[in-house]
Amino acid sequence: MGSPDWLNLAVPVSPVSEQWAEELIQAALELDAPLGISNQPALWGHALNGAGACLFAVGGEDAARAPGEREAFDTVQAHLLETLCSLTRPSLDAYFFRLTGPLGEAQCAGVLAALEYAKEEGHVRIAGIEARVDPSELIQAGEGRFEIALLPAGTSWPLAIPSVRALSSGEKPVGEGPFLRTVRSAEEVCGCMEAGR
Repeated sequence: MGSPDWLNLAVPVSPVSEQWAEELIQAALELDAPLGISNQPALWGHALNGAGACLFAVGGEDAARAPGEREAFDTVQAHLLETLCSLTRPSLDAYFFRLTGPLGEAQCAGVLAALEYAKEEGHVRIAGIEARVDPSELIQAGEGRFEIALLPAGTSWPLAIPSVRALSSGEKPVGEGPFLRTVRSAEEVCGCMEAGR
């Protein structure tokens, strides 16, 4: 990758030009960073089709409310396949399961099975976890299935896997990267280029 940071593509509150999406994507591709497409995958999919960019998505959090293992599996798979269809791509470079609270044993088993199946089927190259709460138990239960964590900035959970820290708008990076930066315009991508130098 050309950039130490990861970019999460997002729609601006009020677009400044009719070509904002094309300008944002062009600037992001020039940075050669992994690109998050969870916010509006169909919008990004059309413009990124054939670009060869490293793409990742985050989701599946509804599996925590599933009544059992099979339903948790189906929830994660459905989100992943919906994302792939929106992108018109057969696979993602990384998929992060979003952990927002504790998981029951059945839900944990379903999530882990879904991620393993996605990798076996070639839908995902890297399985990760995006954590809003301490992910240590799920990572341990995963027995090596999670390869990377996406964490809020400022957390100090001791993890046995590499992590990327998400920065809030305007927040300055503290510590070592990589960092996840949400970008809504080509100008914000250029700001990431400057910050990375």
